[in-house]
Amino acid sequence: MSLPSRVILLTAVLFGVGIVLFGALQLLFGTESALREIDRELLRRAVQSRGPHRGGPPRPVPTIGPPPDFDVRRPRAFFLDGRPVEARPEIRPWSQELFDRALQGAPVYGDLTVNDQTLRVISAKVDHPEFGPVVVQAATETTSLQAARTAQTQAFWLVVPLALAFAAVVGAIVSRLVMAPVRRLTSAAERLAADPTAHEEIAPRGTDEMARLGKAFDSMTHRLQDSNRQLVAALESQRRFTGDAAHELRTPLTGILLAAENGLHPEATDQERRDALASIAKSGESMGRLTQMLLTLARIDSGRQTMPLSSVGLLPLLQEAAEQAGLMDDPRLAWCGRETTVVEANPDAVRQIARNLLENAAEYTPEGGQIIVDVGRSGFTISDTGPGFAPEHLPRLFERFYRPDPSRSRERGGSGLGLAIVQSLAQAQGAIVSARSEPGHGASFEVAFPPQSSDSRITHESS
Repeated sequence: MSLPSRVILLTAVLFGVGIVLFGALQLLFGTESALREIDRELLRRAVQSRGPHRGGPPRPVPTIGPPPDFDVRRPRAFFLDGRPVEARPEIRPWSQELFDRALQGAPVYGDLTVNDQTLRVISAKVDHPEFGPVVVQAATETTSLQAARTAQTQAFWLVVPLALAFAAVVGAIVSRLVMAPVRRLTSAAERLAADPTAHEEIAPRGTDEMARLGKAFDSMTHRLQDSNRQLVAALESQRRFTGDAAHELRTPLTGILLAAENGLHPEATDQERRDALASIAKSGESMGRLTQMLLTLARIDSGRQTMPLSSVGLLPLLQEAAEQAGLMDDPRLAWCGRETTVVEANPDAVRQIARNLLENAAEYTPEGGQIIVDVGRSGFTISDTGPGFAPEHLPRLFERFYRPDPSRSRERGGSGLGLAIVQSLAQAQGAIVSARSEPGHGASFEVAFPPQSSDSRITHESS
Protein backbone atom coordinates (compact mmCIF):
# COMPACT_ATOMS: atom_id res chain seq x y z
CA MET A 1 0.00 0.00 0.00
CA SER A 2 1.37 3.37 -0.99
CA LEU A 3 2.02 6.11 1.54
CA PRO A 4 -0.86 8.34 0.27
CA SER A 5 -3.24 5.39 0.55
CA ARG A 6 -2.09 4.76 4.11
CA VAL A 7 -2.59 8.45 4.94
CA ILE A 8 -6.14 8.36 3.52
CA LEU A 9 -6.98 5.13 5.34
CA LEU A 10 -5.52 6.36 8.61
CA THR A 11 -7.39 9.67 8.33
CA ALA A 12 -10.69 7.88 7.63
CA VAL A 13 -10.18 5.42 10.50
CA LEU A 14 -9.25 8.11 13.01
CA PHE A 15 -12.07 10.36 11.87
CA GLY A 16 -14.53 7.46 12.05
CA VAL A 17 -13.38 6.46 15.52
CA GLY A 18 -13.70 10.07 16.62
CA ILE A 19 -17.24 10.33 15.22
CA VAL A 20 -18.29 7.07 16.88
CA LEU A 21 -16.86 8.12 20.25
CA PHE A 22 -18.41 11.57 19.98
CA GLY A 23 -21.82 10.13 19.08
CA ALA A 24 -21.67 7.53 21.83
CA LEU A 25 -20.74 10.13 24.42
CA GLN A 26 -23.46 12.47 23.17
CA LEU A 27 -26.09 9.72 23.40
CA LEU A 28 -24.89 8.65 26.83
CA PHE A 29 -24.60 12.06 28.42
CA GLY A 30 -27.68 13.39 26.64
CA THR A 31 -29.83 10.57 28.00
CA GLU A 32 -28.27 10.81 31.43
CA SER A 33 -28.87 14.55 31.52
CA ALA A 34 -32.54 14.11 30.52
CA LEU A 35 -33.02 11.38 33.13
CA ARG A 36 -31.49 13.54 35.84
CA GLU A 37 -33.86 16.34 34.98
CA ILE A 38 -36.84 13.92 35.05
CA ASP A 39 -35.65 12.52 38.38
CA ARG A 40 -35.43 16.00 39.91
CA GLU A 41 -38.96 16.77 38.75
CA LEU A 42 -40.29 13.46 40.11
CA LEU A 43 -38.62 14.09 43.47
CA ARG A 44 -40.15 17.55 43.61
CA ARG A 45 -43.61 16.15 42.88
CA ALA A 46 -43.21 13.37 45.43
CA VAL A 47 -42.22 15.79 48.20
CA GLN A 48 -44.93 18.31 47.39
CA SER A 49 -47.61 15.57 47.26
CA ARG A 50 -47.74 15.44 51.10
CA GLY A 51 -49.90 18.61 51.17
CA PRO A 52 -49.92 20.93 54.22
CA HIS A 53 -52.27 20.29 57.13
CA ARG A 54 -52.87 23.22 59.37
CA GLY A 55 -55.82 22.29 61.65
CA GLY A 56 -59.32 21.20 60.65
CA PRO A 57 -60.46 17.70 59.90
CA PRO A 58 -58.05 15.31 58.21
CA ARG A 59 -58.14 15.33 54.45
CA PRO A 60 -56.54 13.19 51.75
CA VAL A 61 -53.34 14.15 50.07
CA PRO A 62 -54.38 16.84 47.60
CA THR A 63 -52.72 15.17 44.62
CA ILE A 64 -54.27 11.78 45.29
CA GLY A 65 -57.91 11.35 44.35
CA PRO A 66 -60.31 9.37 42.36
CA PRO A 67 -58.81 9.62 38.87
CA PRO A 68 -58.34 6.38 36.90
CA ASP A 69 -55.78 3.88 38.05
CA PHE A 70 -53.46 4.55 35.13
CA ASP A 71 -53.36 8.30 35.54
CA VAL A 72 -49.62 8.99 35.82
CA ARG A 73 -50.15 12.68 36.46
CA ARG A 74 -50.83 12.23 40.17
CA PRO A 75 -48.49 10.68 42.73
CA ARG A 76 -49.67 7.74 44.83
CA ALA A 77 -49.24 7.64 48.61
CA PHE A 78 -49.19 4.49 50.76
CA PHE A 79 -48.87 3.74 54.41
CA LEU A 80 -45.82 1.76 55.41
CA ASP A 81 -47.88 -1.44 55.47
CA GLY A 82 -48.84 -0.96 51.80
CA ARG A 83 -52.34 0.41 52.25
CA PRO A 84 -53.16 3.39 50.04
CA VAL A 85 -53.66 6.67 51.82
CA GLU A 86 -56.56 7.37 49.52
CA ALA A 87 -59.58 5.28 50.41
CA ARG A 88 -59.44 3.29 47.18
CA PRO A 89 -58.22 -0.26 47.60
CA GLU A 90 -57.70 -0.74 43.85
CA ILE A 91 -54.80 1.67 43.89
CA ARG A 92 -51.56 -0.30 43.95
CA PRO A 93 -47.91 0.78 43.93
CA TRP A 94 -46.41 1.22 40.50
CA SER A 95 -43.63 -1.13 41.62
CA GLN A 96 -43.66 -3.22 44.75
CA GLU A 97 -39.87 -3.57 44.56
CA LEU A 98 -39.41 0.19 44.55
CA PHE A 99 -41.92 0.46 47.42
CA ASP A 100 -39.96 -2.03 49.53
CA ARG A 101 -36.65 -0.33 48.80
CA ALA A 102 -38.07 3.10 49.69
CA LEU A 103 -38.92 1.80 53.17
CA GLN A 104 -35.19 1.91 53.90
CA GLY A 105 -35.29 5.69 53.73
CA ALA A 106 -33.53 6.82 50.51
CA PRO A 107 -35.51 7.71 47.34
CA VAL A 108 -35.18 5.09 44.59
CA TYR A 109 -35.85 5.32 40.86
CA GLY A 110 -36.80 2.77 38.27
CA ASP A 111 -38.10 2.30 34.73
CA LEU A 112 -41.33 0.36 34.09
CA THR A 113 -43.36 -0.61 31.06
CA VAL A 114 -47.12 -0.42 31.61
CA ASN A 115 -49.64 -0.86 28.80
CA ASP A 116 -46.87 -0.42 26.19
CA GLN A 117 -45.79 2.82 27.79
CA THR A 118 -42.44 3.43 29.42
CA LEU A 119 -42.60 5.10 32.84
CA ARG A 120 -39.93 6.62 35.03
CA VAL A 121 -40.97 6.08 38.68
CA ILE A 122 -39.69 7.47 41.97
CA SER A 123 -40.48 5.85 45.31
CA ALA A 124 -39.71 8.06 48.33
CA LYS A 125 -40.46 7.88 52.05
CA VAL A 126 -41.78 11.23 53.31
CA ASP A 127 -43.38 12.57 56.49
CA HIS A 128 -47.04 13.47 56.01
CA PRO A 129 -48.20 16.20 58.45
CA GLU A 130 -51.37 14.25 59.15
CA PHE A 131 -50.70 10.57 58.55
CA GLY A 132 -47.05 10.42 59.53
CA PRO A 133 -44.49 8.46 57.44
CA VAL A 134 -45.85 7.43 54.05
CA VAL A 135 -44.31 6.17 50.81
CA VAL A 136 -45.07 8.30 47.76
CA GLN A 137 -44.59 7.02 44.22
CA ALA A 138 -44.60 9.53 41.35
CA ALA A 139 -44.33 8.57 37.70
CA THR A 140 -43.90 10.25 34.35
CA GLU A 141 -44.06 8.88 30.87
CA THR A 142 -40.69 8.50 29.09
CA THR A 143 -41.91 6.87 25.90
CA SER A 144 -41.15 10.03 23.93
CA LEU A 145 -37.65 10.14 25.44
CA GLN A 146 -36.98 6.57 24.38
CA ALA A 147 -38.36 7.29 20.93
CA ALA A 148 -36.12 10.33 20.63
CA ARG A 149 -33.14 8.28 21.77
CA THR A 150 -33.93 5.58 19.21
CA ALA A 151 -34.27 8.16 16.45
CA GLN A 152 -31.01 9.79 17.49
CA THR A 153 -29.24 6.42 17.45
CA GLN A 154 -30.56 5.63 13.96
CA ALA A 155 -29.56 9.05 12.71
CA PHE A 156 -26.12 8.57 14.22
CA TRP A 157 -25.51 5.28 12.43
CA LEU A 158 -26.74 6.87 9.22
CA VAL A 159 -24.30 9.75 9.60
CA VAL A 160 -21.29 7.51 10.34
CA PRO A 161 -20.87 6.20 6.73
CA LEU A 162 -21.25 9.72 5.39
CA ALA A 163 -18.68 10.97 7.86
CA LEU A 164 -16.27 8.20 6.84
CA ALA A 165 -16.72 9.09 3.18
CA PHE A 166 -16.11 12.75 4.01
CA ALA A 167 -13.00 11.78 6.00
CA ALA A 168 -11.70 9.77 3.02
CA VAL A 169 -12.15 12.78 0.72
CA VAL A 170 -10.48 15.10 3.22
CA GLY A 171 -7.66 12.58 3.70
CA ALA A 172 -7.11 12.40 -0.06
CA ILE A 173 -6.91 16.19 -0.32
CA VAL A 174 -4.60 16.46 2.68
CA SER A 175 -2.46 13.61 1.39
CA ARG A 176 -2.14 15.25 -1.99
CA LEU A 177 -1.10 18.57 -0.44
CA VAL A 178 1.26 17.05 2.12
CA MET A 179 2.80 14.45 -0.17
CA ALA A 180 3.50 16.86 -3.04
CA PRO A 181 6.92 17.90 -1.63
CA VAL A 182 7.70 14.27 -0.85
CA ARG A 183 6.91 13.29 -4.44
CA ARG A 184 9.21 16.05 -5.69
CA LEU A 185 11.99 14.82 -3.38
CA THR A 186 11.43 11.25 -4.51
CA SER A 187 11.59 12.20 -8.19
CA ALA A 188 14.74 14.23 -7.61
CA ALA A 189 16.35 11.36 -5.69
CA GLU A 190 15.50 8.93 -8.50
CA ARG A 191 17.02 11.25 -11.09
CA LEU A 192 20.16 11.62 -8.97
CA ALA A 193 20.36 7.85 -8.58
CA ALA A 194 20.24 7.51 -12.37
CA ASP A 195 22.72 10.34 -12.96
CA PRO A 196 24.84 11.45 -9.94
CA THR A 197 26.16 14.43 -11.92
CA ALA A 198 22.67 15.86 -12.54
CA HIS A 199 21.86 19.18 -10.92
CA GLU A 200 18.78 19.09 -8.73
CA GLU A 201 17.33 22.09 -6.89
CA ILE A 202 14.17 21.64 -4.85
CA ALA A 203 14.00 25.30 -3.75
CA PRO A 204 11.53 24.72 -0.92
CA ARG A 205 9.47 27.59 0.42
CA GLY A 206 8.33 28.24 3.96
CA THR A 207 9.70 27.18 7.32
CA ASP A 208 7.71 24.03 8.06
CA GLU A 209 9.12 20.51 8.32
CA MET A 210 8.73 19.80 4.59
CA ALA A 211 10.62 22.99 3.72
CA ARG A 212 13.38 21.98 6.14
CA LEU A 213 13.46 18.52 4.55
CA GLY A 214 13.79 20.10 1.11
CA LYS A 215 16.62 22.35 2.26
CA ALA A 216 18.39 19.39 3.85
CA PHE A 217 17.98 17.46 0.59
CA ASP A 218 19.42 20.36 -1.41
CA SER A 219 22.36 20.62 0.96
CA MET A 220 22.93 16.86 0.81
CA THR A 221 22.70 16.92 -3.01
CA HIS A 222 25.27 19.70 -3.29
CA ARG A 223 27.65 17.90 -0.95
CA LEU A 224 27.20 14.62 -2.79
CA GLN A 225 27.85 16.31 -6.11
CA ASP A 226 30.90 18.08 -4.70
CA SER A 227 32.14 14.79 -3.30
CA ASN A 228 31.47 13.10 -6.62
CA ARG A 229 33.41 15.77 -8.48
CA GLN A 230 36.26 15.49 -6.00
CA LEU A 231 36.22 11.71 -6.33
CA VAL A 232 36.28 11.89 -10.12
CA ALA A 233 39.13 14.40 -9.96
CA ALA A 234 41.00 12.25 -7.44
CA LEU A 235 40.56 9.13 -9.57
CA GLU A 236 41.73 11.01 -12.64
CA SER A 237 44.70 12.37 -10.70
CA GLN A 238 45.47 8.91 -9.38
CA ARG A 239 45.25 7.44 -12.86
CA ARG A 240 47.54 10.13 -14.24
CA PHE A 241 49.88 9.78 -11.26
CA THR A 242 50.11 6.01 -11.72
CA GLY A 243 50.76 6.35 -15.44
CA ASP A 244 53.41 9.03 -14.90
CA ALA A 245 55.08 7.01 -12.14
CA ALA A 246 55.23 3.93 -14.38
CA HIS A 247 56.66 6.07 -17.17
CA GLU A 248 59.29 7.58 -14.88
CA LEU A 249 60.33 4.20 -13.53
CA ARG A 250 60.59 2.78 -17.03
CA THR A 251 63.55 5.04 -17.90
CA PRO A 252 65.95 3.91 -15.13
CA LEU A 253 64.79 0.30 -15.56
CA THR A 254 65.58 0.46 -19.25
CA GLY A 255 68.99 1.93 -18.42
CA ILE A 256 69.66 -0.85 -15.91
CA LEU A 257 68.69 -3.56 -18.41
CA LEU A 258 70.84 -2.06 -21.17
CA ALA A 259 73.84 -1.63 -18.88
CA ALA A 260 73.44 -5.20 -17.62
CA GLU A 261 73.32 -6.55 -21.20
CA ASN A 262 76.45 -4.58 -22.10
CA GLY A 263 78.28 -5.76 -19.00
CA LEU A 264 77.31 -9.39 -19.59
CA HIS A 265 78.35 -9.40 -23.23
CA PRO A 266 81.06 -12.06 -23.80
CA GLU A 267 83.33 -9.62 -25.58
CA ALA A 268 82.90 -6.81 -23.02
CA THR A 269 86.16 -5.52 -21.58
CA ASP A 270 86.80 -4.94 -17.91
CA GLN A 271 86.32 -1.20 -18.39
CA GLU A 272 83.01 -1.74 -20.16
CA ARG A 273 81.84 -3.94 -17.29
CA ARG A 274 82.88 -1.28 -14.77
CA ASP A 275 81.01 1.35 -16.80
CA ALA A 276 77.95 -0.91 -16.91
CA LEU A 277 78.03 -1.34 -13.13
CA ALA A 278 78.41 2.41 -12.67
CA SER A 279 75.44 3.01 -14.98
CA ILE A 280 73.38 0.43 -13.06
CA ALA A 281 74.31 2.09 -9.76
CA LYS A 282 73.37 5.51 -11.10
CA SER A 283 70.03 4.24 -12.44
CA GLY A 284 69.36 2.42 -9.16
CA GLU A 285 70.06 5.57 -7.21
CA SER A 286 67.65 7.46 -9.46
CA MET A 287 65.00 4.77 -8.93
CA GLY A 288 65.55 4.87 -5.19
CA ARG A 289 65.15 8.63 -5.08
CA LEU A 290 62.01 8.47 -7.24
CA THR A 291 60.55 5.70 -5.08
CA GLN A 292 61.21 7.69 -1.91
CA MET A 293 59.47 10.70 -3.41
CA LEU A 294 56.47 8.58 -4.41
CA LEU A 295 56.27 7.13 -0.89
CA THR A 296 56.41 10.63 0.61
CA LEU A 297 53.57 11.82 -1.60
CA ALA A 298 51.54 8.67 -0.85
CA ARG A 299 51.94 9.20 2.91
CA ILE A 300 50.89 12.84 2.60
CA ASP A 301 47.86 11.95 0.49
CA SER A 302 46.74 9.24 2.92
CA GLY A 303 47.29 11.41 6.00
CA ARG A 304 49.90 9.05 7.42
CA GLN A 305 52.64 11.69 7.15
CA THR A 306 52.39 13.13 10.65
CA MET A 307 53.23 16.81 11.00
CA PRO A 308 53.79 17.66 14.68
CA LEU A 309 54.59 21.37 14.83
CA SER A 310 56.95 23.20 17.13
CA SER A 311 58.73 26.54 17.32
CA VAL A 312 61.92 26.16 15.27
CA GLY A 313 64.57 28.52 13.97
CA LEU A 314 64.73 28.56 10.16
CA LEU A 315 68.39 29.30 9.59
CA PRO A 316 69.79 26.13 11.26
CA LEU A 317 67.27 23.96 9.38
CA LEU A 318 68.17 25.57 6.06
CA GLN A 319 71.87 25.03 6.72
CA GLU A 320 71.24 21.37 7.51
CA ALA A 321 69.27 21.04 4.25
CA ALA A 322 72.18 22.57 2.31
CA GLU A 323 74.55 20.03 3.89
CA GLN A 324 72.26 17.13 2.98
CA ALA A 325 72.10 18.41 -0.60
CA GLY A 326 75.92 18.67 -0.73
CA LEU A 327 75.80 22.42 -1.34
CA MET A 328 77.17 23.83 1.91
CA ASP A 329 80.60 24.41 0.35
CA ASP A 330 79.27 25.26 -3.11
CA PRO A 331 80.63 28.69 -4.16
CA ARG A 332 77.28 29.49 -5.81
CA LEU A 333 75.43 29.41 -2.48
CA ALA A 334 74.84 32.73 -0.68
CA TRP A 335 73.01 33.41 2.59
CA CYS A 336 71.29 36.59 3.65
CA GLY A 337 68.81 37.57 6.30
CA ARG A 338 68.11 40.24 8.85
CA GLU A 339 66.44 38.44 11.73
CA THR A 340 66.50 35.10 13.41
CA THR A 341 63.17 33.81 12.28
CA VAL A 342 61.26 31.39 14.49
CA VAL A 343 58.21 29.72 12.97
CA GLU A 344 55.68 27.12 14.01
CA ALA A 345 56.61 24.24 11.72
CA ASN A 346 57.77 20.65 11.44
CA PRO A 347 61.59 20.51 11.35
CA ASP A 348 61.84 17.43 9.08
CA ALA A 349 59.35 18.89 6.62
CA VAL A 350 61.20 22.23 6.53
CA ARG A 351 64.49 20.45 5.82
CA GLN A 352 62.88 18.40 3.01
CA ILE A 353 61.31 21.51 1.46
CA ALA A 354 64.57 23.44 1.56
CA ARG A 355 66.60 20.51 0.22
CA ASN A 356 64.25 20.03 -2.77
CA LEU A 357 64.32 23.73 -3.60
CA LEU A 358 68.12 23.89 -3.23
CA GLU A 359 68.65 20.84 -5.42
CA ASN A 360 66.25 22.24 -8.00
CA ALA A 361 68.12 25.55 -8.02
CA ALA A 362 71.52 23.78 -8.24
CA GLU A 363 70.39 21.81 -11.30
CA TYR A 364 69.64 24.96 -13.30
CA THR A 365 72.24 27.41 -11.98
CA PRO A 366 75.37 27.47 -14.18
CA GLU A 367 78.92 27.82 -12.95
CA GLY A 368 79.54 31.37 -11.80
CA GLY A 369 75.85 31.87 -11.02
CA GLN A 370 74.28 32.31 -7.58
CA ILE A 371 71.84 30.46 -5.35
CA ILE A 372 70.55 32.91 -2.74
CA VAL A 373 68.86 31.80 0.49
CA ASP A 374 67.09 34.78 2.08
CA VAL A 375 65.59 34.28 5.56
CA GLY A 376 62.76 36.71 6.23
CA ARG A 377 60.43 37.42 9.13
CA SER A 378 57.99 34.59 8.43
CA GLY A 379 59.72 32.32 5.92
CA PHE A 380 62.50 32.05 3.43
CA THR A 381 63.17 32.53 -0.28
CA ILE A 382 65.51 30.53 -2.49
CA SER A 383 66.47 32.26 -5.73
CA ASP A 384 68.79 31.29 -8.56
CA THR A 385 70.29 32.90 -11.64
CA GLY A 386 69.42 30.03 -13.97
CA PRO A 387 67.50 30.21 -17.25
CA GLY A 388 64.10 30.57 -15.53
CA PHE A 389 60.86 29.62 -17.24
CA ALA A 390 58.02 31.27 -19.10
CA PRO A 391 55.00 32.70 -17.18
CA GLU A 392 52.62 30.16 -18.74
CA HIS A 393 54.32 27.42 -16.73
CA LEU A 394 53.59 29.03 -13.34
CA PRO A 395 50.02 27.65 -12.87
CA ARG A 396 51.21 24.04 -13.35
CA LEU A 397 54.65 24.30 -11.81
CA PHE A 398 53.70 22.34 -8.66
CA GLU A 399 51.81 19.56 -10.46
CA ARG A 400 53.22 16.08 -10.12
CA PHE A 401 55.55 14.99 -12.96
CA TYR A 402 55.21 18.39 -14.63
CA ARG A 403 58.38 19.82 -16.19
CA PRO A 404 58.64 23.26 -17.82
CA ASP A 405 61.26 21.80 -20.18
CA PRO A 406 60.81 17.98 -20.24
CA SER A 407 63.82 17.25 -22.45
CA ARG A 408 66.30 19.20 -20.28
CA SER A 409 64.77 17.84 -17.07
CA ARG A 410 65.13 14.26 -18.20
CA GLU A 411 68.74 14.91 -19.19
CA ARG A 412 69.39 16.16 -15.64
CA GLY A 413 67.56 13.19 -14.12
CA GLY A 414 64.67 15.22 -12.72
CA SER A 415 61.45 13.35 -11.91
CA GLY A 416 59.05 16.27 -11.79
CA LEU A 417 58.07 15.41 -8.21
CA GLY A 418 60.33 17.70 -6.19
CA LEU A 419 58.15 20.81 -6.36
CA ALA A 420 54.97 18.75 -5.85
CA ILE A 421 56.45 17.40 -2.62
CA VAL A 422 57.44 20.94 -1.58
CA GLN A 423 53.88 22.17 -1.97
CA SER A 424 52.32 19.12 -0.25
CA LEU A 425 54.66 19.37 2.76
CA ALA A 426 54.11 23.11 3.02
CA GLN A 427 50.32 22.83 2.90
CA ALA A 428 50.39 20.04 5.50
CA GLN A 429 51.79 22.53 8.04
CA GLY A 430 49.88 25.61 6.96
CA ALA A 431 52.63 27.23 4.87
CA ILE A 432 52.28 28.78 1.42
CA VAL A 433 54.69 28.26 -1.49
CA SER A 434 54.86 30.68 -4.41
CA ALA A 435 57.11 30.97 -7.45
CA ARG A 436 58.31 33.82 -9.65
CA SER A 437 60.39 33.63 -12.80
CA GLU A 438 61.28 35.38 -16.00
CA PRO A 439 63.03 33.68 -18.90
CA GLY A 440 66.76 34.40 -18.69
CA HIS A 441 66.50 35.93 -15.20
CA GLY A 442 66.31 32.87 -12.98
CA ALA A 443 63.57 31.67 -10.66
CA SER A 444 62.58 32.44 -7.09
CA PHE A 445 60.60 30.25 -4.66
CA GLU A 446 59.16 31.69 -1.45
CA VAL A 447 57.92 29.65 1.51
CA ALA A 448 55.82 31.68 3.96
CA PHE A 449 54.78 30.32 7.37
CA PRO A 450 52.23 31.89 9.71
CA PRO A 451 54.19 34.92 10.96
CA GLN A 452 55.68 35.06 14.46
CA SER A 453 57.35 38.05 16.09
CA SER A 454 61.02 37.76 16.82
CA ASP A 455 63.50 40.41 18.00
CA SER A 456 66.71 38.46 17.67
CA ARG A 457 69.04 39.16 14.76
CA ILE A 458 71.27 37.06 12.54
CA THR A 459 74.45 38.12 10.86
CA HIS A 460 74.76 38.54 7.14
CA GLU A 461 76.75 35.67 5.75
CA SER A 462 77.72 34.69 2.26
CA SER A 463 79.98 32.25 0.61
